[in-house]
Amino acid sequence: MDDKIKHTSKDSVFACLFQDMENALKLYLSLHPEDTTVTPDDCELFNLRSVLVASVYNDFGMLVRDRMIILLEVQSTFARNIALRILLYLAETYDEYVKKYKLDLYSTTDVEIPRPELYMVYVGSRKKVPDKIRLSELYKGDAAKDYGEKHGWADLEVKVIRRTGKRDILDQYIRFCEIVNETREEYGNTLEAVRVIIERCLAEDVLTDFLISKRKEVQNIMTNLFDDETIMRNHDYQIERKAEQTGIAKGIQKGVEQGIKQGIEQGIEQGIEKGIRAMVEALQTVSQSRDAVIQMVADKFGLSAQAAADKVAQYWG
Repeated sequence: MDDKIKHTSKDSVFACLFQDMENALKLYLSLHPEDTTVTPDDCELFNLRSVLVASVYNDFGMLVRDRMIILLEVQSTFARNIALRILLYLAETYDEYVKKYKLDLYSTTDVEIPRPELYMVYVGSRKKVPDKIRLSELYKGDAAKDYGEKHGWADLEVKVIRRTGKRDILDQYIRFCEIVNETREEYGNTLEAVRVIIERCLAEDVLTDFLISKRKEVQNIMTNLFDDETIMRNHDYQIERKAEQTGIAKGIQKGVEQGIKQGIEQGIEQGIEKGIRAMVEALQTVSQSRDAVIQMVADKFGLSAQAAADKVAQYWG
């Protein structure tokens, strides 16, 4: 039995995170911080999933004014083949664009199309990866730099995005993936790992707003992090051991699935509580006033003023 975390776990976070227009806009601004006047009305999300079914959860397409941004996440194994995948996405996307706007490709008048920006988010542990990947690197035979000057050919360039420490939404997403991998190595495929992933993200303020506002979605995502059969097998084994020690050998299967769901909910609650405590303690050390901390906790965790005041009182040193 393969005991690895399903790669679709991080893929589903990627899709859930960026299908929201507010987060998509944050993603765009992380790539174009100079565009301070952009609004949601300038943006349109589009679907890339029709090209490669295997990549159903790890792609992102966005039309912003005259820019067409195509972004893919790749898993921990680095591969230059991403350039060919993006070429297929780009061709399909332009085809849909031509049909949508009824562009006449046989006219003598030039058609206008948005210029593409192509990115790959690398979330693996490999230390050295190139800053850019070119399609021409996959060509058979001679692909010298002067080849294109002598012959007609096609090429495209994909920018590789890695963690930078800037704390923008892309950077936080990559850190989320790191936390998933680190926790898996420490705890394996266990229910405890699910709780710890959420707790560590909240403690580090990684995708906090997303994890809190999408509680149900997060619950499903974290459940799917692990192979369901492995979770059930590990959980049943632990229950059976306890049953043998206490002399209760039968009737232990009832309610296992409900217990798993309750455990995940408790893990989320514990993670949020730790996040609040860490925030209160950190803000107090930098001499923030108590009233200011109450307001920030209320805003960050969606609490009422009274609930935030109670939490601050609980953790105020």
